[in-house]
Amino acid sequence: MMDRIHLIGNSPILCGSGLGEEIDSCPVVRINTAPTSGYEEDVGSRTDARVICGNLQRGSHSEWISTLSEETLILYPTPEKVRKNAQRITSADNSLRYLKGRALEAWKKFLDESPLEENPTSGLYGAWFLSKIAKQVHLYGFCFYESSESHYWKDVNIAGQGHDPQVEKDILDDTDGIVIEMPVRAGD
Repeated sequence: MMDRIHLIGNSPILCGSGLGEEIDSCPVVRINTAPTSGYEEDVGSRTDARVICGNLQRGSHSEWISTLSEETLILYPTPEKVRKNAQRITSADNSLRYLKGRALEAWKKFLDESPLEENPTSGLYGAWFLSKIAKQVHLYGFCFYESSESHYWKDVNIAGQGHDPQVEKDILDDTDGIVIEMPVRAGD
């Protein structure tokens, strides 16, 4: 089991944080298409793995996914045919990780016992997955939609996305080994 891993969300709360060096100090997992180029001072430059949502596995942004190299791709639980599509479109030098057998049953049990009424985000899945392989998972760049902005590199409409950010935050707050890092932005 690893001692510590950093899961980097996409929130603009990272803008102006200057956390790049701290983020890069141990293994780094990013969510979906989050870039680092041009944002290194705030989000770091290291990417050891990515949590890849179902839409990306289906082929949305297939050109982007095919450019990834030497990363571990942690696939959000999807039907086998969707996962096989992700395997088809990714580079051969990437390592794919996904739940199967008892691990998949543990995820389903976690969801059944959670207060979630909607689909969990890639961030919640990533935090849960990583909490099974690391003693501590530090979350950076998660503001749980407390801002009208959505991503540090572009603005995306987050309304009606089928997620309940406050419930997810409460779940993460109650999960052993999860540490939510909430930087204070300049001017706040």
